[in-house]
Amino acid sequence: MMKKRERQNIYSQIIEKVFFKHFKTRISEVPFRRSDIEEAARELKVRLPKNLGDIDKKGSHYVFPVQAKGVSDKIGVVQIDQDLAVCVQKFPRLICRPIAAQSMGNKLIALFELESTERQIRIVSQKHYRLANPDELRPEELETYRDRRA
Repeated sequence: MMKKRERQNIYSQIIEKVFFKHFKTRISEVPFRRSDIEEAARELKVRLPKNLGDIDKKGSHYVFPVQAKGVSDKIGVVQIDQDLAVCVQKFPRLICRPIAAQSMGNKLIALFELESTERQIRIVSQKHYRLANPDELRPEELETYRDRRA
């Protein structure tokens, strides 16, 4: 059986893949469709359930609200709290796992997984990436990155 950390890593990879596919400088939202998630799962060779919320083998259901901010904007606790409130209202039976993306300028981006505790919103994980066009990378570099994700 897949361990919790491995599942979270797979789901993070799917979200990252979808995010980077649609990210453009100076946008405050990253729109996507279910087909983007399905495509990312296929490319990562991950089995994706038919129900978007049904993503782990124990039967836990999730919803992933995403905040994306540009260089001059800040990820706000109020917005994350609002996302959590919407999740509770619209998806009361699902586990809410908020995600935030922050452009850091110079083609750098930070992705965060957040959680709500009794006292605060806290960062569960944080990863930084440098955005690059595929033609800026040598084929062997692309292969190395592909192998890391497997």
